[in-house]
Formats: sequence, structure tokens, C-alpha cells
Amino acid sequence: MENPRCGEHTGRMGLEQGDIAVVGAGVIGLMTSLSLLDAGRSVTLIDPNPPGQGASFGNAGVIANYGVKPLADPSLLLTGPGLLFKKDGPLAIQPGAGRAVIPWLTQFARACLPWHQERLQKALAAVIVDADARWQEVIHRVDASDAWQRKGCLYVFNDARARRQAERDARVRQRWGVACELLSEAELSQLEPSLSGRFEGATFFPDAASLSDPWSMTQAIASELMRSGITIHRGKVTEIHPLDENVEVRCAKGDCARFEQVVLAAGAHSRGLLQSLGISAPLISERGYHLEYEATMPINRPVCSIAHGFYVSPMTGRIRAAGTVELGGVSAPPSNHRWEAIDRMMRAWFPELPAAHSRWMGHRPSTPDSLPLVGSTPISDRVLCAVGHGHVGMTLAPWTADAIADLANGASTDPALHPFRPYRFSE
Repeated sequence: MENPRCGEHTGRMGLEQGDIAVVGAGVIGLMTSLSLLDAGRSVTLIDPNPPGQGASFGNAGVIANYGVKPLADPSLLLTGPGLLFKKDGPLAIQPGAGRAVIPWLTQFARACLPWHQERLQKALAAVIVDADARWQEVIHRVDASDAWQRKGCLYVFNDARARRQAERDARVRQRWGVACELLSEAELSQLEPSLSGRFEGATFFPDAASLSDPWSMTQAIASELMRSGITIHRGKVTEIHPLDENVEVRCAKGDCARFEQVVLAAGAHSRGLLQSLGISAPLISERGYHLEYEATMPINRPVCSIAHGFYVSPMTGRIRAAGTVELGGVSAPPSNHRWEAIDRMMRAWFPELPAAHSRWMGHRPSTPDSLPLVGSTPISDRVLCAVGHGHVGMTLAPWTADAIADLANGASTDPALHPFRPYRFSE
């Protein structure tokens, strides 16, 4: 018997049937909702939490239009296994999660093979190099220029060996159209005096932008959505059932409704729903951590230490140290030693720092090849995926949103979407 809540008014404020539902109110879901509204659709946004939570809140705030290299790198075939079992290393496994991450690690090792690099880099370059221009349109639309900074980004290194690696890395990025330059110690000190004498040099990405507060940006987008009349439903989606003429969505507290189409954008919490839709992608949570310090310091732009896997980002009234990769699930408690490791490194850089005033742990939705899952599901083209953005969710949100809006409205498929097809891991 059909559940009477689906398609019928129940006499209380619950989930009601509509045009298109977006499941997940992080930056991907918010931006996708905005693009769908612009495309003339009526949108219901569904999430158990207020908009802009999770990785959309706690990230380093970098619009990484230089991010043409996947996390999977051939060098990790040699160094990766040792890093995974180093407690405070930049790439580690959450305690107790070893068996659960094996499928992801298997595919990650495959993506590290040298002959896959050209394909992955080409796919990322096609959608990420113009991220700044796409974001400029959003900034203007939601009137959030105060949160936007365009001062570039630095990758710092400590020794001659790291400099040689940085030179090789720069050549790869330049090949795909990324502007970058190698700085000497003196040139780095001129850009960032507070780093004088601490590093041998840096790679400078002059065209990179950043957000002075990722939270305020997501709230600006959410406010624009509410002004435009979007419906927001607080609920946890537990089931998505494609039917012949629509899609049924069920929530944990019994709410149920049908929509013409559904977009799954629930980040690291999407895995179970993906499996029910016929997608066996090894999506995993890359647990990211940050500490914040109430301090005004002469850092003018985000600075990344590749060796330690974290960014130091100047934000409104504070400094945020964010990053590291801890592979695991979405239910285990945080690993306190990850925060302790970030704090030790920050104090090595800046001994005068006050105690951290806040800390955070969240879940990056990560695929082993660093390409998000964007496109139609194999079970139904009425259900679209927009998950798995890893470290570049904020960066790729405008591109993802436009791609999903085009697919939802039946536009011809962009060839650039093919490498991101959600079912690629089971082909």
C-alpha cells in the first residue's frame, strides 16, 4: 500500500511534493539550488542541519583554481604506505577504520599509477582553472564582495629537495594553464615578512582567491535562496526511490514526498543513498581538522605547507589552520592528536600565538581519483549526483551547480562531464 504521506497533504508542516529536490545544504547543494532557480525551477532544499554546515563551514577558504593535480600522485606509491600509519602525518587512517577504507585505498593506489595522471589532470583542468571567473558571478549575485580576497596563495617548502619537487610540480600546473612562479627565500619574505627565515622558498599562485569567512559566504547564498522563495525542509533523507514518472524521497521522521527530479548533494553522508541508486563508488570521509586563533598577524594570503598537509588562512578577526587527511567514517569521534599536531606546527611557525579559541572536525566527501561524482545515476536520469568533491568543493561549486542545472533541464551533455560520471568505478 502506498504511504499516504507521499503526494498527500497530512495536515501538518512536512515535506511536500514539488518540482526538484536538492538533498544536502552544503556549498554544493546551495549553489546547485541557486543555479536551478536561475534556470526556472522550483526547488526544495532538504538537510537535517542549517545551510552551510560540515566541510563547507570548516575548510581553508581557498578557491584553488590551481588544483589540477589529484591527491593521488605517483610519489605516494612509495611514501604513502608509511604515511598512512604515522599518527601525526598529513595522510593517515582513522584509528579502527583500517578495513573500511581498503576499497578506497585500492582505487587510490590505482589512480596513483603514472599512466592515469594525464587523464585525471586533464579532467580537473577542464573545470577548475576558470573557477575564479565563475565565482565572480556568484559574488556579484549574492552581494558578498566583502568576503572575497584575491591575493594569491603560497605553497612553502623547507629544503633543496622540496624545491626541486616544487619545480616539477609547477611545470605540470603551467602545462594546464595555471599561473605559478617559484620564489626564493628573499622573495617569499618580501611577500610575507612573518615567514622570513622559516622557509627556503615557495610556489606562488597569483591568481588564486580565498574567502575571509566560508560561513558568511554560504549564508549569503542561503539568504539569496530564501529571498527567491526556495522551500527549505529540515530532515534527513534516508531513501530515494525513482519511479516511472517521478522520484520518491523519504526522511528519517516519516516525511515523504515525490518530485519530478532529485539532486543528491549530501557530501560524505551520501554513500548509503548512492548504493541504493546503483552506484558502488568508494566514497569515503576525509576527516579534516581546523584550529582558530584570535590573532591579527601579517599573513596576507593562505599559506600551505605541503609537507604537513595544512593551510594557514587569514580570516576575519582570526587565523585558521586547516587541513590534514584522516581516512575514516562519519560516526567516530575526532582524533585529538590531529588538533595537537596542527597546534605544534603553528607554534613552531608563530611562537607568539595565543591559545586556539576554537576547533572543528568535519568530513570531506572524497573519491580515490579526486574527481567528484557529477551526472545522472544509472538507475534513473531523474536522479542526479553532485558529491565527492574532496578538497575542492568550495572551488568547484559554481561549475558543479551549472552542470547539474543543465542536466536537469535536458541540455546537451558537456563532454567535460564524462570523466566525472558517477558510475565509473563499476564499469
